[in-house]
Amino acid sequence: VFFIFLDQMRCCVNRSTRLAACPALSSVSARRARCTPPLRHRVSAASGADVGDDSDEADAEAFRAQLAASLGESTAPAEEEEEDSGRGGGPPMDGEELRALVVERWGKPYDTRILQRRDRFNVLQLYVQVMWKFLGMKSFPMDEEAYMAQLDAVAELLTEWDVTDQVRKGIRETRLRPVLDTTGGNSVNIKLVFAEDDE
Repeated sequence: VFFIFLDQMRCCVNRSTRLAACPALSSVSARRARCTPPLRHRVSAASGADVGDDSDEADAEAFRAQLAASLGESTAPAEEEEEDSGRGGGPPMDGEELRALVVERWGKPYDTRILQRRDRFNVLQLYVQVMWKFLGMKSFPMDEEAYMAQLDAVAELLTEWDVTDQVRKGIRETRLRPVLDTTGGNSVNIKLVFAEDDE
């Protein structure tokens, strides 16, 4: 740029000298004379701008390609994790955890079992049923050992059916409670939703 500026200044000086030495040139021509760089400088400057633009575009394309490659490498494991988490129904459950969930939610070790019944469309459904009777109640038909054996059996089925997280969430979020009142015994039924079998 500095050398082009010097060439322009020399051009102006040369043209001023020629105008002063040549009286044939009118004053109008002298006013209209502009100091423009030689053609070779205009061509080289234009070609230099084109080269710079091409270089910038190439750098931008290379940066975009590198960015896309890095993003592709970082997102692939996340997609696999999401697919894996979507297939699973939660970690295994045992009777101790099931009991802890019930006690944490309602304060007592209520009778918990699997209920099978048909809905209004006559479709057979399965539920985790939390009854209103609890361990320690005089009329409760099981002792500690029998109660834990039942909870272990229920938890084993839930693990086998891959619905343990459904039960965890259902117990924690329900607003109902197992209770025996003037209307009779009211249990809490948590519906189990099964994924369709792969064909």
